[in-house]
Amino acid sequence: MQAHYEGHYIHVTAVPLPNNKWRCLAAVHWDDGREGHLKLLRCDEREFNAETEAIRVGFEIAVRWIKDGKPEPFIATTDWR
Repeated sequence: MQAHYEGHYIHVTAVPLPNNKWRCLAAVHWDDGREGHLKLLRCDEREFNAETEAIRVGFEIAVRWIKDGKPEPFIATTDWR
């Protein structure tokens, strides 16, 4: 799933597990005019019965992280200067 939210590009995927369950992984991309940024958000502590459920929760996690002011350090920055 791909979406734009408040100036951020969010890409969410569901990761299949050997036990026929799913986990979510969300990548949030944004730039501040000079630099591009990337944050990966994972839900390692949760497993889902359906791929669609994992994707929905991954998107909710990404949106909440943005709304909370991006509280954790992001993992990658690219200087566009």
